[in-house]
Amino acid sequence: MNNDNHNNEVIKVTGRGPCVAGTRLTIYVLMEYLKDGWLPKHVANWFRLTPEQMDGVMAYIKANEEQLEKDYAEVLRLAEEDRLYWTERNKDRDKLPGNPPANHNIAIARARLAAIKAERERCKSS
Repeated sequence: MNNDNHNNEVIKVTGRGPCVAGTRLTIYVLMEYLKDGWLPKHVANWFRLTPEQMDGVMAYIKANEEQLEKDYAEVLRLAEEDRLYWTERNKDRDKLPGNPPANHNIAIARARLAAIKAERERCKSS
């Protein structure tokens, strides 16, 4: 990707993708707002970016638009892959009673307790 001198101060490429320097804000997030029709000045205001930072972001997006779109499509694909994996892995947890617990062992204990209570109720009514 193109990294001219002005953008070296504004954009830092991290493992999460290109970010606004000094923040954890990725260019991909800003692109989503811009695609949704937000004006750059409103995006800058919302994320508390200086006009210089937003100018740098806009210049970076313009200079690297094609590559950013490809990279972001890959990020979204991987995120969907992860979501599907964890949905499948945790599908049995959704069948457990009550609110989703922080710990799977707690969920198992709650299910056992519910079964014991149901058995006691059956015995009382017999």
